[in-house]
Amino acid sequence: MRKLSFLALFSFVILQSFGQVWKPMDSKNSITDPKIAAADDGNVYIVGRIHGKTASAVLYKYDGNALSTIYTPDFTKIHNDVAIGLGANQLPIIAYSENGVAMVKQFDGKTLVDLSSESPAPKGFNYFKMATDKAGTPYVFYYHSSVFYVKKFENGSWSQLAESKGFMGDYRIAFNSRNEPYIAFKDKRFVKRIEGGTLVDVAPTYYKSSTSEFNIAIDNNDVIYICYSAFENGVLKLVKLEGQEWKPLPDPTSADYPNKGGELPVMAFDSNNNMYFSCS
Repeated sequence: MRKLSFLALFSFVILQSFGQVWKPMDSKNSITDPKIAAADDGNVYIVGRIHGKTASAVLYKYDGNALSTIYTPDFTKIHNDVAIGLGANQLPIIAYSENGVAMVKQFDGKTLVDLSSESPAPKGFNYFKMATDKAGTPYVFYYHSSVFYVKKFENGSWSQLAESKGFMGDYRIAFNSRNEPYIAFKDKRFVKRIEGGTLVDVAPTYYKSSTSEFNIAIDNNDVIYICYSAFENGVLKLVKLEGQEWKPLPDPTSADYPNKGGELPVMAFDSNNNMYFSCS
């Protein structure tokens, strides 16, 4: 297991791993909950909200030398954190909600343009999120009236892939090699996939108690991994799915941070299927 090559922290420092040493590359202050996406051309894009200013956000690009502000959206009131993904052209796709309206926009190199004239979610949604698959296609996920929805952007509009009744709490998303979304839910610790227009369980719950921090990743062989915070001591645990059983792996933080937990765990895999891990 290796640490994540590029890491965005709350104070917003970009670090790059050189062997076992982290080298600071650049930093910005007062950015809340930054999100990061690394393009195939080596550019790294970061979006975040400006701390203390609910209507302000900023999009950065790191080109290997320095961080530069490439766009400051003219938001009026953001109701949730800003999400980022990469389109087929390797430019950022940004998702957020403004005045109760869900927005998904593509950065065209100069400004943000609407993917579609239609909103991907009706008003009254909750837990709105966006993710892009490996081909650069955006998907949106949200609750509405206690029903969970998954939609995909194709042929210029949003098409519904699945709906599932019942509130299952917060969630995280990962895609397999066939660009199929898998969703890990906080409540009852389920992992689900789409089948027949609804969500079905992939395996038994990965943890039998409550958890505050969790994430999902899928490697190049389509093996599913879950990292979660154990209720008993707050230590981050890592498991992988083998058949219908979750197999424990070494605790990802135990070597460097014994008896301590972590927040915001992130996992990723390179082309050689090496795992990268990060947490705060």
